[in-house]
Amino acid sequence: MQRLINLFIDSRAVVLKTIPFSDTSLICRIFTKEKGKISIMAKGAKRKKNLLSSVLECGNIIRLQYMFKENRDIQLLKEASLDYNIILIRKDLEKLLTLFSIIEILDKTTHPLNEAPILFRLINSTIKTLAVKKLNSKILYNFYLLHLAIQNGFKPNITNCSKCNTLFRDKIVLINGQLYCQSCDNFNSKLIHENSLSFIKKLMYTNINKINDLNVNDINLNSISFFLEDYIRYHIEGMNYVKSTSLLHKLSK
Repeated sequence: MQRLINLFIDSRAVVLKTIPFSDTSLICRIFTKEKGKISIMAKGAKRKKNLLSSVLECGNIIRLQYMFKENRDIQLLKEASLDYNIILIRKDLEKLLTLFSIIEILDKTTHPLNEAPILFRLINSTIKTLAVKKLNSKILYNFYLLHLAIQNGFKPNITNCSKCNTLFRDKIVLINGQLYCQSCDNFNSKLIHENSLSFIKKLMYTNINKINDLNVNDINLNSISFFLEDYIRYHIEGMNYVKSTSLLHKLSK
């Protein structure tokens, strides 16, 4: 008989979603550095004198200790506290919608108990950068989408046509998750301008702390967002179920 392992784990995590359970408790989906996405039960978190309900709000970065059992779908939370205060994000509507979008994308495109420390580092640094004053949240959102795709093994080829291998020089199209030159497009697909691809290339190799220094003159950040979302939607399961991005795009119009 296989021996089941019970562990007390100290960890850092991002709260993905919180669901009321009974009159006093909460069930939270969180993304941890050690275990990836897991669900935890916070008993008594809804009681008036318990501060856990505010700690476990969506988007918060927390420190926690929980009991992990291999045969259990919902782990038992022992204690939790705020690791990083995101109050500045909650005061800005565009940043708040960006936060909800990146959180939901991570939630819908990952599977439980799939250890992904690099994805944890990406979401952790993205949330902290989002709280920076005067940050262009559209640039950060595109940075997040691009590096989410890359860390899932789907780095876009933005230099050569996937069909004829010609170097991109002007307008490009996205067909079935691949980039083609305009000459190879037989479907009158939506065009992506070369300057947008050049900006995506800059996002690939720019540190997240430096992205606000990038020149966005003549760059349509919204079109880049739509392109990257379509790219992820084709390659990564779960993106089709993300809903919060529609609110973000309505605000950006």
